[in-house]
Amino acid sequence: MATKQPAAPAAVAAQAPSPSVPKEDRKVEQMNPTRMSEAEFQRSIYVCTAHANTKPTDLLDPAYWAHVSAKLKPWDHLEVRADDATWYAEFIVLEAGRTWAKVHMLNCQSLTSADVAASQAASLTPYDVVYRGEHAKWSVVRKVDREVVHENEATQGGAIDWLNERLKAGL
Repeated sequence: MATKQPAAPAAVAAQAPSPSVPKEDRKVEQMNPTRMSEAEFQRSIYVCTAHANTKPTDLLDPAYWAHVSAKLKPWDHLEVRADDATWYAEFIVLEAGRTWAKVHMLNCQSLTSADVAASQAASLTPYDVVYRGEHAKWSVVRKVDREVVHENEATQGGAIDWLNERLKAGL
């Protein structure tokens, strides 16, 4: 005599409607394959490095994007980072014209900490080692006049090593 196996818990849950959710009177269609494609086919993702002194809120001005707006289309994603690496923000393009683009900020993160600022202020050398963006990279800057004495080091350690060697030599 065969015994009937009990239904799996997931199957039971799928059969019984949840009592806390009222049934809506609307038809929901299943996802059609023509409505699904790879993200790279539908939208572009751009990485942008903002110029010095730019704040994330400045990017909400449609005129900010005037020189690149012709490339943009709705749903494109913009990953924007500060030239000095103090913030990172993500935007989605809502509309774009020939000389403007309306964007919506999805995420914004400050990358500067009080600990970093305190350690830089405590430095006893007359030079700062600072990240000046992906183009100038890690640089050594004289504190008194903010003159750049060395740049284009790939790592902070490389810039510090360069500075230490020059200090030993009497820079």
